[in-house]
Amino acid sequence: MIPLEPSDYTLEKISAHIQTLTALPYSIGVLSQKEGALLKKLNLAVPNNWKVITNSTQTYTIANNIITIAIVIFPAWNSEKKDALYKEILYSSKKIASKASIVIAFSDWGYTKEKEFLDSTETDINLLIGAGTGPDIIERQIKKTLWKRGINKGKAVLTTLYPNIENLLDAQSNYILLKEQTEDKSIKKIIEPLMNSH
Repeated sequence: MIPLEPSDYTLEKISAHIQTLTALPYSIGVLSQKEGALLKKLNLAVPNNWKVITNSTQTYTIANNIITIAIVIFPAWNSEKKDALYKEILYSSKKIASKASIVIAFSDWGYTKEKEFLDSTETDINLLIGAGTGPDIIERQIKKTLWKRGINKGKAVLTTLYPNIENLLDAQSNYILLKEQTEDKSIKKIIEPLMNSH
């Protein structure tokens, strides 16, 4: 999402990425440790409602008048602490699941490590949104978890609709491919430097 090797990007263009994310009405977003470190190096603030992955599991709740959503952010991958990471995620997920109608988790571990986690554990996570190396997945069910992975470099938005919150495995998933144009004038003004770089 944010260029990690900005040799051909100016500070202005990277700032435009951040301004765009800030302007969009996300309830929560997740940046990798490398992305967070890049922003810090460039003295740029993390976008509103976005979190940076740390070495520990993070949990949050998002609520409105209808539903409470539990958010679990996987810690940064550490092969030497694999078992401890699994235990921490499972404990955190179980604890926050009692406070919400649905548990949504975010990971940047990559396809192989995410699949291994889901295959080898019994988790309270209803939806895992993965990132990192590996293929995109519109939707795959592993045990009681729906697993999705977005298209690389923000080329599409992955949507998930739950017609019945009582049946969290009954979800409708789709990709919305993005064009390099927007009709929203305020967003267009922000992203013009990005579009002009291609």
